[in-house]
Order: sequence, then structure tokens, then C-alpha cells
Amino acid sequence: MYDCMRNIIMSTALREPYVMHSVLALSAHHLSVTQPDQHAYYHNLAIQLQTQALSLFNRIDVGLFGDSVEKRIPVFIFSCVLGFHALCDMLTHRDPDFDSMLARYVSYLQLHRGMHTVMHGYWDELRKTELGIIFDEMVPQWFKVTSEGQDCDDIKQRLASSGLDEEELKASRAAADLIHVPMARDFVVSRPQEPDAPRIAEIHLAAMDSNPLLHAQFPAREGLASLQQFLEAYAAEQLRDPASGVLVARDSETGVIAGFAKWDSPSHPENVKLESGELRYLPGCRHEFLDGYASLAEEAKKRYFGDHPCYRLSFVCTDPAYQGHGAGSMLTRKVLEMAATDGLPVYLESTEVAVSMYEKLGFKAINSFEMTIPRPGSAGVSEVYREWCMVWYPPSAKSK
Repeated sequence: MYDCMRNIIMSTALREPYVMHSVLALSAHHLSVTQPDQHAYYHNLAIQLQTQALSLFNRIDVGLFGDSVEKRIPVFIFSCVLGFHALCDMLTHRDPDFDSMLARYVSYLQLHRGMHTVMHGYWDELRKTELGIIFDEMVPQWFKVTSEGQDCDDIKQRLASSGLDEEELKASRAAADLIHVPMARDFVVSRPQEPDAPRIAEIHLAAMDSNPLLHAQFPAREGLASLQQFLEAYAAEQLRDPASGVLVARDSETGVIAGFAKWDSPSHPENVKLESGELRYLPGCRHEFLDGYASLAEEAKKRYFGDHPCYRLSFVCTDPAYQGHGAGSMLTRKVLEMAATDGLPVYLESTEVAVSMYEKLGFKAINSFEMTIPRPGSAGVSEVYREWCMVWYPPSAKSK
């Protein structure tokens, strides 16, 4: 692909002097970096060539292009090379302060966005030219980013209460998704054994640490310590029941459990509810937030499913050290496979930060509920906490 693009750019440069001058300017800039002993000479040469390129380009009357897409191809390539040169120049120059650097970066963005003015209304036609390779093959590869981890959960949680309007919030969440790209790791999904209960409890608390609801329910360190003991006993009780729905993902190299998933269904009934029994009486537990959440969650599920059978995915938790490597998605897909075999939908409640991950797996948001909780470190009830009700249908049900 890169050979193809180089051929397109150079063949265009041989026809259009302003494109050639811009390519030579970029080449001179490159030599100013790779040959530091001649930096001044090549740096000045790059400036001269770029100035000449802009002078030649400014003599063109774009208005005379009419509806010709072919005439716009050199302009598009020139804009790309010019913008890339400006970016390289900004990154190799050491500004004395952040404001100066930011001003240069904004100038680069404004320059690079100039191509949109020339190409406005012609993007679809451009895809049909020799440049179609950019849009159909190269760009999808560059921007095929799947954010499956929870590295940015804290950022996303803060965004949820930032006061941004809906459009700003959507753009900010998308930017957070693009911050990290997961590195694939090999995991083995299996049924855990009772001795794995302490590790499951450890992951549960570590993965939920960024969730403000956990700290509203257990605001003190002592309460979290008692919660971990409770979770160990709860996990051990589940694992003693061969019909309970629990799976873990182990690192294939070390055997360490990286994450777990828990669910209930007609074939994997959950006889013991996490929110019931002794949990609400643990030292340090603010049961009003525990009971309030449990009530809202049950009401939300009944509104949509009533008594109809389904799988309910209650927890998908990954050790923060393994987040972003695909363990959570792999565990979720295993549950989806079982649900598909039974011909049943899968239901879950998701925090706002995880909605995009579940959407990538085929879930759809159908409802939501919210409650007001204290901000971390504050006694006053002032933060709105929301969860989304999501459902996944097996392919057979979708076709019907």
C-alpha cells in the first residue's frame, strides 16, 4: 500500500510543480534531522522549497476546477504533504513553553483542515479515483481501534459528571476510547475451583475500585476489608455448586487468573444473591445504597423481561494488570455462546464507561436507571450514578 501511495504522490508531483516543491521541502526537512551536521543548510532549504510551493499553489484558481474531481487530486495530495510537513516541523522544534507549542499545533491543525474546504462535497467521488486505496484499505487499518480494557474508566467516570452537553460528552468518550490500544494476550477460559475463591474476590474489588457506587456502599477501608472476606466466602459457596455460572480466564503462560465472569440462567441458577443475606450487615456498609441499587436493578430487569427466561450477566471483572488485553471480552463471548445454544437472550446492567465495550459485542442499550450517591471522600449525597440496561439476542432470535 505504501509503495502504491508513493507512486501516486510522485506521479502527481511530476505533473504539478507545487506538489513537487512540497515533496522536496519535506525531504529537505527529513535530511535536516538525519544529518545534524548540516541541519542549518537543509532546514533553510526546506523553508525555501515550501515557500515556493505555497507561492505556486496560490496562483491556482480553485474556482476554475468546476466539478472536476481529477483536478482536485493534486490539491488533496499537496494538502496532505503540507500538513505532514507542518506536523514534523512542530514536533522537531523545541518551544520554550507549552503555550507556544500549543499555538504551533493549532496552526498545524488549521493548515491541515484547509483541504476540507477544497474537497467539500467531493469526498465520495474521491473514493472512486486512484486515491480510493486511502479510504477503503489504509484508513480502516489505521483507525481500527477496539478499547476493551478499563484503563480509562476513571477518566470516563469523571466525564459522566463533568456537565458537558450530549455532543461534547460523546466526543470526549470517543477520545478516551482511542487513548489506548489493547495488546492481545492468550487466555484459557475454564471453570474455577474452590481454592480460586480468594483470587476471584481480589479481582472483584480491584476491578470495581474505579466504580463510585462501591465506595458509596463501603466508604471506609475497614468496610472494604470485610467485603473482601465476604466475597471470598461467597465465591467459595458458588464454586461448591457445579451448576453455578462462573468462569475464569487464566494467563496461558503463568496460569494466573486474569478475570472472571458470573451469570445466572435457567441452566445456571443463582441460589444466593450477592446483595442479600449478610452483605448488608457487614461492618462499614451503608445498606441504604446497597438496598437502593438492588431494588432499582431488579425493577429495571422486570420492566423489560418480566418472568421470561434469560441469561443475566452479573459480573465481568478483570484484574487491572490485565485490563485491555481481551480477557473480559473472551469471558463475555463464552457466556454468549452458551446463551445462543439455549436460544436465550443475555441481559446485564452496565456502568456508562463499559457501554461501548458491550456494544462492540452486540449488546443494545434498552433502558437505564440512576440514583444519587455521595462523591468519593464526601458525606453529602450529590453525585448522580447511572447504569444502562443492555440486552443481547442470539442470531436465531434476531432473524425472527
